Amino acid sequence: VLAAHKRGIFVINDECYVHLNYGPEKDRISAGRFHAAKEHMVLVGSLSKAYCMTGWRAGFALAPKPVIDQMVKLQSQSTSSVCAITQKAAVAALTGPQEFIAEMRSAYQALRDECVNSLNTLPHVHCAMPNGAFYAFPNISYYLGRSGIRTSMDIAQRLLREAHVVTNAGETFGSPDHIRLSYAVTRDTLDEALKRMRQWLEQQL
Repeated sequence: VLAAHKRGIFVINDECYVHLNYGPEKDRISAGRFHAAKEHMVLVGSLSKAYCMTGWRAGFALAPKPVIDQMVKLQSQSTSSVCAITQKAAVAALTGPQEFIAEMRSAYQALRDECVNSLNTLPHVHCAMPNGAFYAFPNISYYLGRSGIRTSMDIAQRLLREAHVVTNAGETFGSPDHIRLSYAVTRDTLDEALKRMRQWLEQQL
């Protein structure tokens, strides 16, 4: 951020998951702390993740006034405004008690550990331990070229149709050797999904 500022380059900081960082407390910081770079910084956030308001389409941005003025013009012609109920809910979320975030983060971390450890027991699947959010990104490259599978999109589509497990193709995220799945579910749902994935993958060997 500071290096970009010195060169007059704007940086857009997406902080939708800033509260869902499983690292030490010192790592859970907002780029907004770098006041020296605020002239070239746009900080955007969402209430969808940490405040469980998915679908409410409420977010915020912090930026120099000229930038915000242009963003307001664009938004007014594309999405109009956030409904009054959502605005009230957003204020309540941001100004109310925040203790639940730590509890939710701890629950997600436990689900993450179970999800990743289980994925790494699947045949020929390897998954790194994510440090934030609520997604796992297992490497499924071993299966490419087998059983008519050409891409991770093929795997995602077949997992959906044949195993009834929802995943996203890695191509969407610039990594065609992977698929993405969310562990923001109940433990029972996660266990069932992983069981179905194991059964399906074993059929492709």
